[in-house]
Amino acid sequence: MNKILTTISILLTTLLLATSCTKEQSRCSTCPDADGAQAKDYIVFKSNIRLGGKEVRATDECFDVSDQIGVYARGAEERNNLHYHATPGGEIAIFHPTTTSDRIYPSTVKELDFYAYAPYRTAVQKGIIHLNLIQEPVDLLWAHHREVAPRVDKKEYTLLFGHVLSRIVFTIQGLPAGVTLQSMQLQGMVVEGDFDVLTGELRTPYSSKETLPLTVGADKHSASSLILPRDIVDAQLQLTLSNGRTYTKEIKQLDIISNKIYYYNITLDEQQGGISIDLVNGQIVDWEDDGTVSNIVATPTETPTPTPEPKPAGENIYNVDLTQVARALPLNDDFAKGGNDNDPFALPGWLNKALVGARDFQKRSYGDVHYAQANAFKSADPVNKCVLITPRLQMTAGSSYTVELTYSSGHTNGATFTVQQLDKDGALVKTLEVINDTTAPDGYGNQHYKKSYAIAGSAEAGYIALLYEASQEPLHSTTYQVEALTVK
Repeated sequence: MNKILTTISILLTTLLLATSCTKEQSRCSTCPDADGAQAKDYIVFKSNIRLGGKEVRATDECFDVSDQIGVYARGAEERNNLHYHATPGGEIAIFHPTTTSDRIYPSTVKELDFYAYAPYRTAVQKGIIHLNLIQEPVDLLWAHHREVAPRVDKKEYTLLFGHVLSRIVFTIQGLPAGVTLQSMQLQGMVVEGDFDVLTGELRTPYSSKETLPLTVGADKHSASSLILPRDIVDAQLQLTLSNGRTYTKEIKQLDIISNKIYYYNITLDEQQGGISIDLVNGQIVDWEDDGTVSNIVATPTETPTPTPEPKPAGENIYNVDLTQVARALPLNDDFAKGGNDNDPFALPGWLNKALVGARDFQKRSYGDVHYAQANAFKSADPVNKCVLITPRLQMTAGSSYTVELTYSSGHTNGATFTVQQLDKDGALVKTLEVINDTTAPDGYGNQHYKKSYAIAGSAEAGYIALLYEASQEPLHSTTYQVEALTVK
């Protein structure tokens, strides 16, 4: 009798375990799939890095298998500092959980937030990463993705990373023949800060000031370093040349913003026995390189001629009117004259065109603010692309110009807004920036946001194009409102 009861007990236990495993198949990291493999319904992340028009972090133009990120999840459950690693191949990496305990599973909660940073580190307490640019000069990257009304069948999300820190570059001019830069440092610098992965905030409560060494570039005429995005006050730049001479120059104040590179020229004046630093005409650009200094060739007082991107087939990518008489600069059209509200935006000489789907830029206003608005909210088309292009602008090849953009954004959930320079034939010269604003998924965040881009004119004439792109996976509500675009 005991043997019979024991046998029945074992059979019942086995049956209950099997049933439990089947019910929890979508959540169980150790339950086998039907084919005997481990469960594969966990979330992975498609990731790239915000690098101007390139949008890829590159090791030989592709992600390296050794790239690792830390992920925090908020929504159905709270998950902290999960370890994800990149699979090899391709310009855009796919990050997978390193162990079964690092897996995140799809959820149907109202909102799901993912926060990520790179490179991964094990010692992160309460989402705070301590930075010390002397002890550990790491280029920290951060991304935040909010998913509104997630779908249980969606298992891939995109993380768009940006640089938390900034970079400063000094190039010395007027060196005697055979003399090179040996070393450079910034004295009186705050080098410590705490970065909050869950808010994207970098706090610098540390008041002590240190000497920050700069890395001399391969050209032996320039040096650079990561710096904290905060005001530089009462610092000193000191450099030593290969002939043994040392020079020091005071820097009273510089305002530093994250995800920017600051280029400054240093001029050596042997007759006066000193150096001067041009802090007024320094070039400030979005971080578009991989952080190395070997390719620093920009002269801050001049705008370098951009390297053209490959021209698409047909060259005139948006079929702009090439017969227009080029308009003399500056361009500063009044957007209040762009037509009636809720009608297609229209200004003389401007091209407003739906490329995919029926959406184009609409004239809108709020109070005294007039703007050209693009969104795909409630669109019946699976993909929406539209472009707004300036009139043909009179330019001189190699001359420097400034493009200034003022816009607002809201209900952001994935649509992009790209600023492009076209040449006289309507061909793409350079992507100035790909904007993917995620700051305000439930309303309006960036209000009257201002961008500035330095360009070099192509031959005779050119255009500036604003490209809106959205798909319905999920339905894109992202709205961009262009309030002003000037070229001067």
